[in-house]
Amino acid sequence: MIATQEEILHLESLYANRVAFHGELHDHSDTGGTSDGLRPLSHWRAALEALKMDFAAILDHRQVRHMYLPEWEDGLFLCGTEPEARITDSQATVKETHYNMLFEKPQLLEELLAEFPEYQFTGGQEGHFEYPGFTRERFGQLIDAVKAKGGLFVIPIPSSG
Repeated sequence: MIATQEEILHLESLYANRVAFHGELHDHSDTGGTSDGLRPLSHWRAALEALKMDFAAILDHRQVRHMYLPEWEDGLFLCGTEPEARITDSQATVKETHYNMLFEKPQLLEELLAEFPEYQFTGGQEGHFEYPGFTRERFGQLIDAVKAKGGLFVIPIPSSG
């Protein structure tokens, strides 16, 4: 849903003497590889400009190549990924969940993926990774590691099993 001009002005009034940034925190791009996005980064750049938005988080699945394309611009695009994890020792009915990990710099995401061998991350511009299985304890360690690198960890979509 796109905010009305009145809603934007009201929000900005709440942030008097502060800078309010407007952006999108969950997008995918059509960058090849394992990406499931429908639009290239050039589309997102034009859409952000047309909507007067400051940034978009590009969170492709099982790869990092979007962060190394010539169209990528740090700051305009926030780097991250949207993996899925299977919680192997969960007693819950739903044992899989998608989650978003966002970082200030692409190398922080690559470092994190490499630190957790469960991803089987191949590294570099064409680096791919697998959706891992984690115990609840190990999943907690992942969340802590993301936060330790200054990243954000969000579960944006309820899983359906």
